[in-house]
Amino acid sequence: MKYTSKSSKFHFFIAKTDKYLRCFFKGMRPDCKRPPVWYTAERSQGDEIMDKKLCPCGSGLNYSGCCEPIIKGKAKAPTAEALMRARYSAYVKHEIAFIGSSCIRKEGENDIDMEETRKWSEESEWLGLKIHGTTKGASSDSEGVVDFSAFYARNGLRDEHRESAAFKKVDGAWMYSDGSLAATTIVRSSPKVGRNDPCSCGSGKKFKHCCGK
Repeated sequence: MKYTSKSSKFHFFIAKTDKYLRCFFKGMRPDCKRPPVWYTAERSQGDEIMDKKLCPCGSGLNYSGCCEPIIKGKAKAPTAEALMRARYSAYVKHEIAFIGSSCIRKEGENDIDMEETRKWSEESEWLGLKIHGTTKGASSDSEGVVDFSAFYARNGLRDEHRESAAFKKVDGAWMYSDGSLAATTIVRSSPKVGRNDPCSCGSGKKFKHCCGK
């Protein structure tokens, strides 16, 4: 019957349209074949360029619109968390001067070791930042605490730097004050650090006087 014939053609059209849409959203050509090599390579290069533009702090924003203005001194961190994120990004980008200038320096053995900080930054593969929570630290506050984890690998050691970092405002600008470290699980692919070796956390102290206590 003509009705049956039209119905069959209609269902055939729907099936073809459905197939086309499924192939399209899978990134294939309309004939459901894989895209040509040049197309795949172009997408991969584009994704890589996009990844490089993203801020290391994990905000999902471009670096130029997130931590870079703070690190370069073009903008002040509006919150304690913003400064924490900028300091992490500075480690990733090896902006050692900012790491030193954004903390309250202390004389004696508690002062930051800039050379060891540089080594920690440059010798580490930075794997990500996770903010666990904040206490105060808003733009209207003068003090705040940021609980965070920075993941990295260095010298065959995959580690989590878990810290509750304290921040204070000095002349209207947020500054890192000090912090307390939390115990974490360490995954090693090389021999254990000796007690008299430099601590892998980048403090500049011997392991036995730092994380090895």
